[in-house]
Amino acid sequence: MNRLSPQLVFLILNIGSSFLFGLVFSANTLYYATVIKLSPLELVLVGTALELAILLFEVPTGVVADTISRKVSILIGFALIGLGFLLEGLIPAFLAILMAQVLWGIGYTFTSGATQAWLSDEISEQAANALMLRVGAYGFPIRMAIVLSVLLLAGSSLQVPIVFAGLGFLVLSAFLWLVMPELHFKPQPVPKGKLFDSLKNTLLEALRFSTKNPSMRTLLLVTIVLGAASESFDRLWQLHLLRFGLPKLELGFLSAVQQQLMVFLLLDALIDIVVLPLTLWAKRINLKSIRAITRVLLFSTGALIVCLVLFALAGGFWLALVAFVLARAIRNLQHPLHTAWLNQRLEPNIRATVLSLNGQADAVGQIAGGPLIGFLGNSSLRLALLSSALITVLTLPMYAQASQKENL
Repeated sequence: MNRLSPQLVFLILNIGSSFLFGLVFSANTLYYATVIKLSPLELVLVGTALELAILLFEVPTGVVADTISRKVSILIGFALIGLGFLLEGLIPAFLAILMAQVLWGIGYTFTSGATQAWLSDEISEQAANALMLRVGAYGFPIRMAIVLSVLLLAGSSLQVPIVFAGLGFLVLSAFLWLVMPELHFKPQPVPKGKLFDSLKNTLLEALRFSTKNPSMRTLLLVTIVLGAASESFDRLWQLHLLRFGLPKLELGFLSAVQQQLMVFLLLDALIDIVVLPLTLWAKRINLKSIRAITRVLLFSTGALIVCLVLFALAGGFWLALVAFVLARAIRNLQHPLHTAWLNQRLEPNIRATVLSLNGQADAVGQIAGGPLIGFLGNSSLRLALLSSALITVLTLPMYAQASQKENL
């Protein structure tokens, strides 16, 4: 099979993985809460297992992508993600879920950093930043496909879409092996028997760059704080909404499980509708300017904090729903902006490793905050969610400082 253009491959990779992740994430938290009946602490521990795997493997796998091959790293990653989701869907038990998180978490580290680095190598850094931002506009049609697919697959079992996604990632890995080009990656020469030394040198060079560059230091600190802040919101939002009682759709042709899923899938679709105009507006941002990027991040984070507080303290379902949708939309907007900031002026030979260091910083934050927030959630779900807003406040002075200096 002939190789496809990098732009087309990235769209297939991004849309395909987003669709498959969407199948899993649309079903798995409801699967955890209603089928396996995990407590708030257990829900957070599931996330901690995932982040621990990322913490341990993010940088080593990033070094592999810089030293051996971006493409090989991505293919291995999608295969491991697929195996992890298969385990999660086939065995509905807490221990199996923990093991699955570790497996797919390791897989994720092979793709994290490597994907952005591969695209930047093939089409240039600035073109890659612009393409990654434009991809956000495809969220709505992807979400509609997820809605129809999950409802069709779920039936009376939440396990089916998770198993289907696991198989899908294995197929995606095989497909990319056939069509994905890698024409501009130049691995560092590795003398025979010196592979470990080469990997170590790449890691040390990336660490030196990250610690000496003020912009990178600020960004890594922001990432740690946001990692700690995100854990309660990401793991407990569905449980919070379920305690209000979900609206009844009165759709007799859908099973009870499908109707619950339908409510959450409609929420995701609503988020994508809100994200679309934000993404179109964000195209006007000068992605070459750290000052411009961080100013948008500063103001959007202020709005995010307000939404998180409203979500935690809401006395009814509808206020909580509005706050939740706005918070998720803002976070979806911020993600490509953080990537564009991180991707500024990175040396090609350490690009994937530095991107992986950022992923590891996120894992550090989530592991540091996760278990404590989980214990808090067992006694008060609202306080656990409110902690997300309070921790996010710590990023405001960092964004403010970065927005004052173009060459921070």
